[in-house]
Amino acid sequence: MTKVLKYLKPFTLSLILVIGLLIVQATCDLSLPDYTSNIVNVGIQQNGIKNAVPTVIREKELNKLMIFMDNNQKDEVNKNYKLINKDNLTKEEYDKEVKKYPILKSEPLYKLNTNDKKEIENLNKIMSKALVKVSGIEAASKQGKIPNIPKGVDIFSVIEKLPQAQIDEMTKEIDNKTSDLDENMLTQSSIYAIKNEYEAIGINIEKLQNNYIFKSGAAMLGIALISLLATIVVGFIGSRVGAGIGRSLRKDVFRKVVSFSNVEFDKFSTASLITRSTNDIQQIQNFTVMFVRMILYAPILGIGGVLKVLNTDTSMAWIIGVAVVAILLVIIVLFSLAIPRFKKVQKLVDKLNLVTRESLVGMLVIRAFSNQKVEEKRFDE
Repeated sequence: MTKVLKYLKPFTLSLILVIGLLIVQATCDLSLPDYTSNIVNVGIQQNGIKNAVPTVIREKELNKLMIFMDNNQKDEVNKNYKLINKDNLTKEEYDKEVKKYPILKSEPLYKLNTNDKKEIENLNKIMSKALVKVSGIEAASKQGKIPNIPKGVDIFSVIEKLPQAQIDEMTKEIDNKTSDLDENMLTQSSIYAIKNEYEAIGINIEKLQNNYIFKSGAAMLGIALISLLATIVVGFIGSRVGAGIGRSLRKDVFRKVVSFSNVEFDKFSTASLITRSTNDIQQIQNFTVMFVRMILYAPILGIGGVLKVLNTDTSMAWIIGVAVVAILLVIIVLFSLAIPRFKKVQKLVDKLNLVTRESLVGMLVIRAFSNQKVEEKRFDE
């Protein structure tokens, strides 16, 4: 095997390029399921609303949310939202924003002014908790479950006037009830409130949903195309590497064989030398192509898949560990069964060449003595 590996040296750059392309292909293949799940979860179930961070929100609604935030959280929200109204926008900017958000004519809005992922993740934690609290209080108020509140009075204007200690106590009680919900559940619970807020602002939810689905679909097509191109290039390079190794091996084997003495020819046999010059080299060439296209790709895809799962949910690590061990055991068993049989087949190919060659050389003699049946039986064996 080490002797064969030296024939890969001229193709070192090609192999490095192949590994790079296989990493790209694996990344693309592992990304597609995420896009599929996002189309279902976000695009269909959540109407295209990605998280609990509204891109735009009415001033009065944001004030409600801030009742249930501490000073640090309020600073974080104020830092990432910009107040938009007729006074702080030019006429052109105002007209443009009114087309998008019709309610801006009657009341000011706060608009998200950051695209930073870390900032949005942080805001998502803050806003989701506040939205769940506000939604819960609004639902309880509508059902008449909050006592001592006169009909028609805004519950939040009452809460806002309460002492901070009482608000903190109320917040703590709500937190205890929602403590079992993880971040994803809190986000999903707050999506309905954001949807209602968008409808109140005048945003077309159906258009928002369709835009998200079409953008995700276009991204999937682009990723699939990149993966396809990477696969084609890897196949092309793999075929060239395999053909190059086959060419070099045949040249060296031929040079070696023509330098043999008669004693060496008798030792190896002509049939065996034919097998080595044709079938064996063809097997190495095919293995090289398979190695470049599949064997190199399998561990890259496996490692990428494990990292993807661990980043998604670390509690699944033991399942991945069991699966990897099981796959390794299956591979070891298959190789232990296949390799001895493969060696046996290679020896039988030598015999097949020997018998075929003898039949061709002695064809006239076989016909002269009507020995065809014996030779057919010998060939079958």
